[in-house]
Order: sequence, then structure tokens, then C-alpha cells
Amino acid sequence: MAQNVAEVFRAVVPSVGLVLKARADIGDKQEAYRRRILEDYPGDESKVLTEYSANADCMFNFAGGAASEDLPYAEGGEKVKRLPVFFETRYFFRGDFKPVDGRRVRDVRVEHRMASVADAFSFDEGVLVGALDFINEPGLFRLDLRIAFDNGEERTIRLEFMVVSVKMNVARDYSEIVETIEKEKPNIVRAFLSKTFWGAALDRGGEPDDRSWYDILVEVFDYYESACRRIVGNPHRRYEATADWRRVDRVKRWSPQLANRYNRLDDDRRAHEFFRTERLVAESDTPENRFVLHTLKELRRRLVDFGDRLKDMTTVSQTWKDGIGDRARHLERLAHHPFFRGVSAFEGFRQQSLVLQKSAGYAQILTAWLKLKSALRPGGDDLNVGYRPISTLYEFWCFLKMRDMLAERFGEPTGQSWEGTSPEDVLNAPELTDEYGGDGQLCKIDVTFADGDRTCLLSYQKTYLAKECEDGGTMAGLNPQRPDIVLSIVEGESTFTYLFDAKYRIWTKGHNGEEIDASPRAAIDDMHRYRDAILYRLQKAEVRHEVIGAYVLYPGRPEPHLCKEYDESIARENIGAIPLLPGHLDKLKRRMDEILGKKDAHGHLDSAFPTRGTTAVVATNETEYLAKDVVYGTYHSGQLEWIQKNRLYNMPLDKAAEIGIADEASAKAKSMLFLVSGAQGHREKPSVFRIRRGSARKMTRAELEERHGYRKGAPEEAKKEYWVWELEG
Repeated sequence: MAQNVAEVFRAVVPSVGLVLKARADIGDKQEAYRRRILEDYPGDESKVLTEYSANADCMFNFAGGAASEDLPYAEGGEKVKRLPVFFETRYFFRGDFKPVDGRRVRDVRVEHRMASVADAFSFDEGVLVGALDFINEPGLFRLDLRIAFDNGEERTIRLEFMVVSVKMNVARDYSEIVETIEKEKPNIVRAFLSKTFWGAALDRGGEPDDRSWYDILVEVFDYYESACRRIVGNPHRRYEATADWRRVDRVKRWSPQLANRYNRLDDDRRAHEFFRTERLVAESDTPENRFVLHTLKELRRRLVDFGDRLKDMTTVSQTWKDGIGDRARHLERLAHHPFFRGVSAFEGFRQQSLVLQKSAGYAQILTAWLKLKSALRPGGDDLNVGYRPISTLYEFWCFLKMRDMLAERFGEPTGQSWEGTSPEDVLNAPELTDEYGGDGQLCKIDVTFADGDRTCLLSYQKTYLAKECEDGGTMAGLNPQRPDIVLSIVEGESTFTYLFDAKYRIWTKGHNGEEIDASPRAAIDDMHRYRDAILYRLQKAEVRHEVIGAYVLYPGRPEPHLCKEYDESIARENIGAIPLLPGHLDKLKRRMDEILGKKDAHGHLDSAFPTRGTTAVVATNETEYLAKDVVYGTYHSGQLEWIQKNRLYNMPLDKAAEIGIADEASAKAKSMLFLVSGAQGHREKPSVFRIRRGSARKMTRAELEERHGYRKGAPEEAKKEYWVWELEG
């Protein structure tokens, strides 16, 4: 597909001689984003605008879908609101630096905690170039440029802008997705390594983890360090009176009492008498100074520990690692300042300290310390933190919604298991790692629901391995397969499998002159791949397809024309797509109700898509039954127990011929048995068994009685022949 890459953004920062340009192919994304937002906020154009800012005086220029516009210079920190030009796509950046006041730029480094971002830029001969991909990572992006001049001066310029998504209303839909996941598993949405950031609020009542602690420290460090330097320069001291005995010529201050005593003495005694004097001594070893020293040592210790944990991580940029070390050294120098030499260990406060609450420097230290003891929760504007890729969060939210639908139908789950590393892990890696390697998913989850004598198992990130399995097991073809969500319905000895794969992607297609959001065609193709690649092993040399239906979940709105197409596809071949967003759950709920409403194996297999050369007809009686590889049988009083005990099923040859089993080849082709009671008026649902492929053989009634304890029949029936199949399990 040809790309139309053009300049969409320009920032001019005169103080460092910078002209930064961003180029990309954003096509009609501005209009698509505007249409999506105005669907939720009709007529409110202000909701469409996003913010841009810099920490220095800067002039912005915007293009790409909107008229090119040069804005007046914005003061450092001032936010400018305009249409978005940064979307989930690839951008090419170029920054040209010109000499300013006789200074030339010697070097420029991009500072970001992700190595992939920092390493994406290079500087040479006054030009900075780089490329960034924002796919699956909407949010606030900070471009920090550390600029070194040839005179030794250094300066950091920060540009901030929002990356937005055309797939959902981030302000509403994304917030609800994050809130739902946060309620389920606090902190699991957080990521230490993320390209973009979102607002978070301090939670004084929560338990902080290492990620929260470090993110807060980054925000408060400069504030905390300046407060420490202020205390060292103008500390709080406690003054104590000290008594000295001095001769008359050494007394420097005469109190009225001391003067009266001197006057009462004669001249001889005055020369030899010692006079008691008092002086005030400033004492630095106060509870407040002990507290400050305690915070310095504790923060340095945690920073050193944090840096040690990151030092071998290649995904963390070296500039960020160096920054952690620099902060630790700053705190160490402050802790070893001469002022603290006489300050003893902190042992707590016996009472509230007005100095900590009101004195300059001390109050700031206390505020920063309390923030560092807080947890973080999504939302709010106390500071900015990283989240996992939105594609991962969307997948997990889809799973939670399906689990809630099952719980609404069946009640609380009877079992739930989580596998994977702790979501509180600081290294952004709650991944499930197996012999094939982890791929960034949150974890593996199984939730079980009971519905009478059937069981529903909902699995998240279930892995089908590409290796041999036992008879009756499942496996993948040549490569491992890991669909996002698997719904398994266990009926007796049979399992019916449905896949739901969440894809945070949309394809915009035209319909009657309008643009509508559809599932990408490649995502539909993935469902065919899953159905063909996930297999059930009957016997060592024989496999069958495991999956009955497979569906894409995508972040679109229910469009009547499109939903009709997908519904027809599901009815025809049981593969299709279902739009799913907060507030648009009806289509998924209807599909779940249809699947869960199938009360027996007939209902599930009736919707299975057969391969060429086979049929999947479910009969209403024996003469109508024409399936190539299924036996439809009946049993009478006492026979079911014998069948289950011996794992055998038999059928007279003449009766078998009536339903198309005329020879050994057709008998050995059978792989499944539907068994119902032959009692008149009996409505019990059938038992389903898998037949050991190729096990069919002929036996007489006498052989069945002698070898397998079959019930005795009349003497004349001893030579009657039967087809006998071995049942699995």
C-alpha cells in the first residue's frame, strides 16, 4: 500500500535553536477520530482537541488533515489545544539545531526509560533524526532532549503531546477498561517500561509497590533534593544552655546577678574568684534532623537496590540507568554533609512536630515522604505513569466480560486458577514463560462454572503445544497456538470448544457512502487458522479438528449491515466477528447465549463445519441417520452400566446395515457414538462417547457373553453376529 508521508507537526524552540519536525501518513485519521468522539459527545468540538506543550518558549505548527497553522509562541509550560496529529502509527522525526548566542550544540541525547525509544534517535552535525511507532500505545508522550553545548552548558527540553486512538474513545472506553481490570487485579494495568503515560492519583491508604515508589520518586526528586539543600543551609537547631566557670577577665557577658556578686567581693577575691556563666549552644541532633537523615539513607538504599535490579535489563536505556545512579550519588553526598555528622539515628517522634508541618524545607520533606509511602490508582492528575499496551488490556477486559456473563448465568465459579509471575513485579514482565518463550501476556487463567451435569471452562491464554499428546488429548499442528480466550463445554465424556480472539485492530470500510469500523480481514483469517491448527487426537495415527466455532472480538460499534454479514458467516461456517466495547456488549452476550443454550452434543455438532467427504447430520431417528463417522445407538434397561463398565458398544449386523454400516470398512470408519435410551417416551439427553478408530470387529452373542459378561440370551441367539466397537476413556 502506497504511503503519503507528509509533515504533520513542527515545534520551534528559539532558546536552543531547535526546529523539530514530525512526518507521518495519517490519512483520514483526524476525521475518523473526530467522528468517533462526536458519536459520544454530539456537538462538543472541544472533546476532539488534544494538548501540546513544552518546558521552554515554543511555537507550534500543525498540518495533516487540518489547515496548516502557525501559532504564536507559547510560554514554557503553557498548554496549547488543537486537533490531534499523533495517532497509532509510525512517525519520522528530524530536529535541526542552529547556533544560539555563539553557542553550538555539541551533542543531543533522547532520555527515555525504554532503550528502544532512546536508541531510535541519533545526532550528527547539528541534526537529530529518529523514528517512533506508537501502535497500541496511545497516551501522553514526553520527548526529553538532553542538549550539550560546546561551552559546557547543558539543558533539557521537554515536548509533550497526546497520542490518540481512532479505535475507541480513549477518554471514556479506555478509562472503563482500565477501571474494570484494576478492580479485578490492582496494579496489573501498570508497566514500568512504556512508551506513553497516563494520569494516576495517589492513594494514601494503599500499599505501594516498587513501580509506584519509583514513579513517584521521579516526580518528587528535584523537589525533595532542593528541600534537603535548604535544610543544610538553614537548619532547624535546638538551643541548650551550657554552664562555664571563668575568671573575671574571661567573662564576656555580665548578667545583673553576676554583676551584683562581683560588687560584693573585695579586690583580692575578685582577681582569683571563678564566676559561673551560661551560654546557648545550637544543637543539630534534633528529631526533625534525624528524620531528614533517615529519609536520605532510606531513599538512597532503595535507589541502589532498584538500579541493581535493572542493570542487566537491555530493555532499559543506559541513560535511565545512569540517572538512577546519579540520583543515588546525590543523596549519598547530602547524607555525608558535615551538618549531619552529629545527627544520631532516627527513633520516631514522641509527639507531633510543628517544625515538620510548618518549617520551610522540613514540610516539603514530609510531603515527599508521605507521597512515597502511597500507592497509585489509575485516573487523576497527581503524576503520570506507564500502562501496558492497550491491545493487552483490551484482550484481558474481553476475558473478564465473558467471565461475568458466565457468572450471571451460572452463579459464582466453582474454581479459578492463575498462572504467571506476580503483577506487582517491577520489571514490567508478568509474563507466562514456557519452553516456547513468553510473549508478553498477563498470565494464564482458568475459570470453571458448573451447570448441572455439564461444566463450562473459560481459559485465558491457553496454549496448545506442537508436540505429540496422548489419545484423547489436544495439540497444535506444526507450531504452538495460543488463542486469547477458549470456552470449553464438557458434556459427559465430550468437550466442545469455541475460541474468541480479541484483536485491538479495526478495518475501516465503506458502505453506502459512509465509513464503518469492521474486523480486519487478517483477523478473520486467523480464526480459520486456529480451527485448522488445533487438533484432537483419537489414536496415534488419527486426529480430528477440536474447534467448533471461532470468533474475532474487535473494538467496533455494532453496525447493522456489518453485523448481518458476520451473523450470516457464523450461521454458515461458525467463523465470524463480534464488535465489543464498553456499552456495546449485546452482540457478545447473544452469541454466548446461543452457545450455552445448546443442551446436548447434537446442538453443538449441528453447528460444526464438516470437511469435504464427511457429513455432520444429527438424526431424529435411526433411519434418518446418515453420518459417515458417527454411530447413533440406543440402550435398554441395565445395558448402559454394561457399556460404561466394559467400554464396548454392540449392534446387530442387520440393524447396522439399515443405517449404512454394511461392511468392515464402514464400521471401522466410525469415531463417535451417540447413545440414547430406547425406552418409550424417555427424554434423557444422549450420552456421547468417542470410538477407538479402527476397533470395529464382528463377534457372536456367545462370545460377548463368555468374554465380556453380556446378559444371557435365548439359545437360538448364540450365533447371532454383532458389530462391536471399543470406546475411549
